[in-house]
Amino acid sequence: MLNATQHEFLTRFVMELPPGPTTTGAEADKARSAAGLKAAGTAWEQAREAGSRALTKLISKLLVQGDPDLAEVAVLVGQLASQLPGGLAAELDSIARQYQSGTADPVPPKGLATARNYLKQNDAALARCENNPLGISVDVRQPLTVALDHVEYKLNTLQSP
Repeated sequence: MLNATQHEFLTRFVMELPPGPTTTGAEADKARSAAGLKAAGTAWEQAREAGSRALTKLISKLLVQGDPDLAEVAVLVGQLASQLPGGLAAELDSIARQYQSGTADPVPPKGLATARNYLKQNDAALARCENNPLGISVDVRQPLTVALDHVEYKLNTLQSP
């Protein structure tokens, strides 16, 4: 419980604060939707980075075997790793900002199609990496697919202005 002096201080302090921003329910919904889209972009980026790290571990294991054929496989896995699509999270951040400010309607980012195509075109090669006989845990397809599904869901649930 506050004594009289503390109560007076608190009252004066609160009275001197500038009024906070007011938001309508629609503005709050837009802010939540934009934040959800940004979070989906972050989840995609984390899944992409984890996939890249897993492929890099596989490359290292292939190279230390000292077998020229496995070294060739390592080069191919390196190509897979280097082709993992980037930039989607930045596109989603931009879309979220534009959506929240009302400057543009959300449109599917190009990076979304690029990422889906990467998974489709490299499905068999990624499956071979995931099922490698070297004991290296490689989990790329499922986390990336889940992250992309989440991005699409968040894009579809953006509320129109």
